[in-house]
Order: sequence, then structure tokens, then C-alpha cells
Amino acid sequence: MPSTRKRAEWLLANFPGHWRRLQEEREAAEATSLQAIRLDAGSHSKGTYSDRTAKTALSLVELAAREWELDLVRQWIDHSMPAEARPLLLAVWRSRQWGWRWISRELHQSPHLCRTEWDTLVAQLADWLKGGCGSGLAGAGHGTGGLAVQVGGPAAGRSGPQGEFSPGAGWANV
Repeated sequence: MPSTRKRAEWLLANFPGHWRRLQEEREAAEATSLQAIRLDAGSHSKGTYSDRTAKTALSLVELAAREWELDLVRQWIDHSMPAEARPLLLAVWRSRQWGWRWISRELHQSPHLCRTEWDTLVAQLADWLKGGCGSGLAGAGHGTGGLAVQVGGPAAGRSGPQGEFSPGAGWANV
């Protein structure tokens, strides 16, 4: 498992794509789950689960853990990230193919200053994740590099994130 800082940078830089991919995988897993239930309804082995059902259940558990992790990042973006850092974050999301020179031109700053501000932003997220996510979760998720991962947490049962960076509003053009 990479360090919390590297994980935080990876999650933050690629957040819109991660969220979209997670939703697509969840829809596919739920469709597979319904298909597995229909196929197993007529099986002769009563009271047991098929391998297909077990695989679907495991994939849903893994998705729930990833969704919880991404929801923590979304909470940080919505509530704890400095407001003056939003233009930098949006420029990073939009510039995946162009790099730091494009970002610096977009923000009218030097590439060095942009990179320094980005490193500070990532360090703040990493510290927030390590420190318990600002909500008393310190110590949770021992095997996750300091990230608090909870299966079936607040993200379970929702079709998408809530708040000002919803996929339909903030990420569609990223």
C-alpha cells in the first residue's frame, strides 16, 4: 500500500474519473447481482450461494470500501479544502494531458508556485485522512494506509455524492 501522501495525491488528482468509474462498476455489479439472483432462483441447491453470487457480493463489498474512501475525499473537498485552492484543483482535473505548464498558464502563476501549492494541498488532505478525517475516525482502517474505510458507511445506499461537487454539476466538464 502506498504512503498516505501518495494515495491522497492519486485520489485527489484523479477524483472525478475515480468517482465515474466507481459508479459504472457499481451499476454493473448490481445488474450482475440481479441476474445471479434470477439464475439461482431455480437451482436445486437450497440454502447455498453460487460462486457467481459470492463473487458479486465480494465486488459490492470492495466497491463500498472504495466508495467510502472517495466519499472521505469528497467531504474534504467540500468542507475542509481552502476555498482559494479550488481553481488549482479544477485546473489539475482539467489538465491531465497537458501538465504543470498548462496549469501555470491557466492560473497565471509560475509552474514552481503551482506545484508548491499542489504539494501543500495534497499534504493537507493526507494529514486530514491520517488524523481521522476531522470526524473522530482516527485509528480506523488499520490496513488501509491510514485511510478510514468502513463498509456500509454513509456512502452505502446512495447513487452519488452529495454536495456542491456532484457529478452532474462540478465534474461533467472536467
